[in-house]
Amino acid sequence: MKKVLFLILLLMGFGLTQAQNSYTVYPIPFNPDPFAVGTPSGVAFDDTYGGIVALPFSFCFYDQSYAAIVIGSNGIVTFDTAQANLFCPWVFNQPIPASAVTDKTIMAPMSDLNPGMGGSITYDVHGVAPYRRFIVSYYQVPMFSCSTILFSEQVILYETTNIIETHILDKPVCGNWNNGNAIHGIQVDSVTAFPVPGRNYPSQWLVSNDGYRFQPVGACAGPPQTDSVNGKVYADYNNNCTQDPGEFPLANRAILANGGQFYGWSNMGGHYSIGMVAGTYAISEYLTSPFYASNCTPGGVYNVVLNGTVFNNADFADSAAIICSDVSVSIGSAGLRRCRQSLIGVTYCNNGTYPDSNVVVTVVLNDSITIDSANMAYTTIGLNTYAFSVGNLMPGQCGNINLHCAIGCDTAGTVYCFSASIAGTYALDCNNYNNSDNDCQSLLAPLDPNEKTVAAQDFLTHGYVRADNIDNDDELVYMVHFQNVGTAMSQDVVIRDTLDPSLSPESIQPGAASALYNYAVVGNVVIFRFENINLPDSNNNEPGSHGFVKFSIQQRPGNMLGTVIRNQASIYFDFEAPVVTNQTVNTIPLASAVHVGLQDVAQVYPNPGKDQLIVQRTVDRTLTFVMYDIAGKEMRRVELSGVRTVVPTADLEAGVYLYRLVADGQMLEAGKWMKQ
Repeated sequence: MKKVLFLILLLMGFGLTQAQNSYTVYPIPFNPDPFAVGTPSGVAFDDTYGGIVALPFSFCFYDQSYAAIVIGSNGIVTFDTAQANLFCPWVFNQPIPASAVTDKTIMAPMSDLNPGMGGSITYDVHGVAPYRRFIVSYYQVPMFSCSTILFSEQVILYETTNIIETHILDKPVCGNWNNGNAIHGIQVDSVTAFPVPGRNYPSQWLVSNDGYRFQPVGACAGPPQTDSVNGKVYADYNNNCTQDPGEFPLANRAILANGGQFYGWSNMGGHYSIGMVAGTYAISEYLTSPFYASNCTPGGVYNVVLNGTVFNNADFADSAAIICSDVSVSIGSAGLRRCRQSLIGVTYCNNGTYPDSNVVVTVVLNDSITIDSANMAYTTIGLNTYAFSVGNLMPGQCGNINLHCAIGCDTAGTVYCFSASIAGTYALDCNNYNNSDNDCQSLLAPLDPNEKTVAAQDFLTHGYVRADNIDNDDELVYMVHFQNVGTAMSQDVVIRDTLDPSLSPESIQPGAASALYNYAVVGNVVIFRFENINLPDSNNNEPGSHGFVKFSIQQRPGNMLGTVIRNQASIYFDFEAPVVTNQTVNTIPLASAVHVGLQDVAQVYPNPGKDQLIVQRTVDRTLTFVMYDIAGKEMRRVELSGVRTVVPTADLEAGVYLYRLVADGQMLEAGKWMKQ
């Protein structure tokens, strides 16, 4: 039946329209409204559009205003109300713009879903006029022909600004149907569309905790970002909420609006400025140092309302838990290309609360690596050992040492190791564990210039790899390589890394890089921003066109045997479409040599629920039900001996929780449960 309807749609075709608008498409931090709340859409069957849903405000799409939408079962929201209660297309064999796709449509993304098998599709309204937002949520909707694979996404329409946002909680791939295809973007008609780069037909892709914004340019554009929040960040040693003499500005501190809807960083003078549109915002500081706390604003948050205004003096006075220096060092490479010149980079910082002086970084290289040039003077103090005098380091101050080195001609795959250490003169160092670092990389022949790798368990032998087995208490060390293969210099480079749910975002430790950078963690996304890196293109300066960043992260507590941790990064060169790296895969092997795999061993319902949930076993086997909050803290552990077990949840806060069903140390089933 699906194929017949698809042929009918192709024969019908769609009318063409002329428009004078456009959209800028760019990634944003994952920041959705609550899922699975609001009004049921009535879309509860496969391949159907629901009825007409009146919007609470007029919304401009392309160059026309609309008062209503229609919600489709396959991740589609359309302004074409003539589609109400009709067939919702599920198949496509060409990229958008395409006649097989409904006109005036938001695909968030479009893929073949089956709400008749479960999940919920709802809509809701939040905010205060004239800056309300209309939200359509698809929550844990099974994919057609892959009913155990659940899909969650959200579409947000903003009043006045006419911005469209999509927030994807989970977008898996069902390879059993329609070749796993999905399209993420908006289509005006069969000749005009704005897809997300890399997410048009025929690409297969999967993401989680992902956000994108479609910002109108032209007739539908809302007011410009004339609103802003400004302030400074400084050390407040005497806790009087005033910057007194001797209290230093703090650089590279991330300031977030609404947890990352907008964000910026403080400069070397401690000042920051964030441009925004009108609205209500909570302004907070993302603290990267455990030695500081923002105590001079209630809860560390400024609650501001902007409406064509500028909010000044949103200052963050960071009190110090301890007066100490914390000099740290990390070393890495943009890839060791055998018989050629390669870049080795050292990043050093003072993460403490007090300045340090006469700081020295010492680098020890493999005996097959020779320094050709460096961006800082050095002294040879031993065999393959070099000292760099950094001088004074203020709190929050960082620097980079770049070594352009000649690499030996050993066989490709040979691993070279090198190390760095740092020392200052201030008596008290907050943390001695970050005073040294080492790195091991295998010699490369043909090079994938944009690549993500992870440190192998046997690091000294294998260096970085794309896949490896790990233990559930292993720290993961990631390396992201990038290269400007364009035809002109790239002024800025941004790396967005969406973290696997089995990793703990709050444990991230940034490391070495090819240039200075700012970073922030927004939800489950870590953002590295190389501002004014001025990365040359490979045609004019091949060795200088490479860059890298390294970071480490802990797993969430309680990762079970059989857990698979996948990770990849998106690299943005100025305003170009992102370059998406390969995916790294780390597996916690099952204790048994026989791989049992994930299986359906119980039903967990109602989902979403409120004061209790029920776990009903579907196998004759004793199981343990374990529930964690989104930060990885264990909230429930219940032994399931009966067929049906009630788990009380009245004391839990509303939100998303993770659960696992375990037997004999093996994870047999995993999922998410929402508390309303």
